[in-house]
Amino acid sequence: MKDNINSVAEGLALYLASLIGVYPAAANGDYAGLFDPVSEMPAVAEADELPRLFGRDERPFEIEGLEDLRGFFRGLSAQREPAKAIEDAAASLDTLLRARGVTREEIARLKLIVMRAMEEYLDIILGRGQPPARPVESELEKSGVITADEKVIELFRRAARVASTSATVLIAGETGTGKELLAGHIHRLSPRAGEKLVEVNCAAIPQTLIESELFGHEKGAFTGATRRRRGRFLAANNGTLLMDEVSELDPAAQVKLLRVLQEGTLTPVGSDREIHCDVRIIALTSQDLFRMTNEGAFRPELYYRLKVVLFNLPPLRERGGDIHILADHFLEKYSREYSRKGLRFSGDALSALASYHFPGNVRELENIVRAAVALAEGSTITLNHLPAEITEAAAGSRDLLSRIRAASVDGEPVSRKLLKVPDLLLAKVLSNTRGSWFSRKGFREHLHSAGSPVSDRTAGTYLKLLDAAGILEWNGERTVRARYRLKT
Repeated sequence: MKDNINSVAEGLALYLASLIGVYPAAANGDYAGLFDPVSEMPAVAEADELPRLFGRDERPFEIEGLEDLRGFFRGLSAQREPAKAIEDAAASLDTLLRARGVTREEIARLKLIVMRAMEEYLDIILGRGQPPARPVESELEKSGVITADEKVIELFRRAARVASTSATVLIAGETGTGKELLAGHIHRLSPRAGEKLVEVNCAAIPQTLIESELFGHEKGAFTGATRRRRGRFLAANNGTLLMDEVSELDPAAQVKLLRVLQEGTLTPVGSDREIHCDVRIIALTSQDLFRMTNEGAFRPELYYRLKVVLFNLPPLRERGGDIHILADHFLEKYSREYSRKGLRFSGDALSALASYHFPGNVRELENIVRAAVALAEGSTITLNHLPAEITEAAAGSRDLLSRIRAASVDGEPVSRKLLKVPDLLLAKVLSNTRGSWFSRKGFREHLHSAGSPVSDRTAGTYLKLLDAAGILEWNGERTVRARYRLKT
């Protein structure tokens, strides 16, 4: 079998696909019919010994040392994003095979074949298989949350514990990360769930009217006030008030809000009477309120009153595994809504989505999938149905990967010096910086979010290597002032 590495590698690719949910039965040890749906693949059909490699009573691999790969791939069974699974597999083959005495030449060839086989066949495999089950918890589903990311799941668990209290909550995160979903989750699980959840977008209301909108006004309090208005606080009495983009409040409104939080009373515009109100406040912001307090744009005492409990929602680019799950969810949703049943993503389209940085986060992904469903012809969503910025980003990531693989320092390939970070993952992380300057700490955080944690020292070493190889440029500063960015 040592001369039949091609067949084995294609088997590995199929086996890996089975373990990431494409063939759920195979992951449970039932290989019956595993290869039936792919009979038209020439390379697979010609591999006479391929079925035997995965027989129940046979060693899964006949190349010495490769049996360990079965256990390794089983460890990937929770991985729901095929493109990421390819990266993980390719990244780990080096260490695993070298430890078993497989030569460097065989390792390099096997890695290349596995990646090519996965990329070539994934489209067909996914098209024939069943979509992976979504690993979400029932309580999250009730709140409309779709995720497999442990950080997000833990954040919602913490929110569930906080929900039973009356503590004020501040939810921070970029636009489109799901702050409203988290706020609704807290309200639904709280003792106030039977009362109203009243929403107000502070950025959508003119500053001249924000106090009236929040606290109400008396008839004749100002020009156009032809009748008394209760305001959002009293409308939410005994319930929850969701204040979106609270950073947009002007100084006068900040003072009044602080008073409500401190004393539980408010005074409508044009009135001198105090009104008691019992409202739980959940404030949302896409801005850095702490920085705003330091700059004098937001009252520090209000900030600390709001952030009794603080939740920071991670952006979608730091939840790589969720991109595939959410894309499938939105595909199913809009296929049903637009009567386009049977639609699926091509492998290239999924890979392009997985490599995109999504500045608009989940909301942007939803709109992209919605448009793709509307534009799709036939049964497959391809790259042609995705926006130019996504296909261009995917092409840029591939070009950067080629540069990294071709780069060398002191006559040795850079990729050999970056053993702790897969080159595919590194290309994705660097592409997502979009040419912006970043620090060593920022680089380390990007790698950690992408699933490849390294020490601060290792991050610094890798940055210097990439600078020496001409992949990055350095600003010439030392220590904490050092910054890097992609070299064009």
